Parts: sequence; structure tokens; C-alpha cells
Amino acid sequence: MPAKQTKPTRDKMVIETSKKAAQNAILVVKDELNALPLDKNKKVLLINQQNSIKCPNDLFDHPALFAQLMEEDWPTLQTYETHFGYDKHKEEKVVQFVKDHDYALIICTNFYDRAARPHEYVKTLIDAGYPVLLITNTPYCIEETGGLIPAAQSAVLNMNLTPEGLCTTKAVLHGQLQPLGKWPLTLFDPFGLGRS
Repeated sequence: MPAKQTKPTRDKMVIETSKKAAQNAILVVKDELNALPLDKNKKVLLINQQNSIKCPNDLFDHPALFAQLMEEDWPTLQTYETHFGYDKHKEEKVVQFVKDHDYALIICTNFYDRAARPHEYVKTLIDAGYPVLLITNTPYCIEETGGLIPAAQSAVLNMNLTPEGLCTTKAVLHGQLQPLGKWPLTLFDPFGLGRS
């Protein structure tokens, strides 16, 4: 049934399971900026790293899906799209864009995949003291710039980058859904989240 394969499932059990899995895959690591829930009245920039590594690029799952979801009911949200991996010229452009504008909060996705060298602009912005809310898919910090950068004042870990996982991230950011994720590692716990 090729026609069915191109459309999302409508099976209630599959939908509920995917929603539960997404909620259990996300946790707020820290929020020293008191950025959550997001305030739509503030001037906010989303620097969205297009997730082009493993998504199928169709109507339901494409590289800019997270930006699309965030913009749906937030017309004043400013979005800056970047490619998945490192590009020296584009890194400089992102940092210059932030310097040229004044934002109350900068949401940065900092997803990691071994297929691409991590960005450096997120760490550059954090080190420069900008109010960065970091969203990543790994509990590790890779090459000091990729993934979960410990110096980020506010950070969200989302280990599920499926469309449902991105929808759940949006709901958590806006305070519409409680994240149920637990720190996934036992031998590496720099934030003390695995302690009971």
C-alpha cells in the first residue's frame, strides 16, 4: 500500500505511544535564565539548525520542522536558519547577526550527529554572555561546542527528534506539557540530575 506509507498513521495506540515516548525523552537540564515558559511578548530569536541529517524531507518531517512549529502561533518570533554542520563563513555570519540585534532571549538548537562537525557559534554566543536557551539531542558535550554545553545557563535535552519529539519540545517550552525525561547516564552526570 504505497499510498498509505506516505501519510502519517492515524492508529490511536501508535499516536499515544509516540506522544508518551516523546514526553519521556525530554527534560529541562537547567533554567538559570528563567526562560521557561517562553514569553511571547519578549523579543526572541530562534537560531534553528536544520535537521537535514536523518529526516525524510517530506510534508510531515523536514529539516526546518522545528522552526515551522515554533512560528505557527508566534508571528513575532525571529528565526535564523543554519545548516546542520560547521561552515566557518556561516558561523561568523550568525554571530554577527546576533551582535547587530538586541534579543531578550536566543533559542539555539545544537543537535549532534557523528556525520557532521559540530557548530561553534552556540558556544561563542554563550561565552560572550548572550542569553541562550540551548536545545540539544545529546547529554554529552562534543569537542567543547556540540551537544549539551555545560556553560549554557538554560538547557533542554530532547533525545527524540521525530516530529512528535519536536512538537513535545515546543509544548514544554511554552509550559503546556511537563517533561518526564530522566537523566540517561549513570557514569556521567555533571548537573546532578541522576541523583534521587
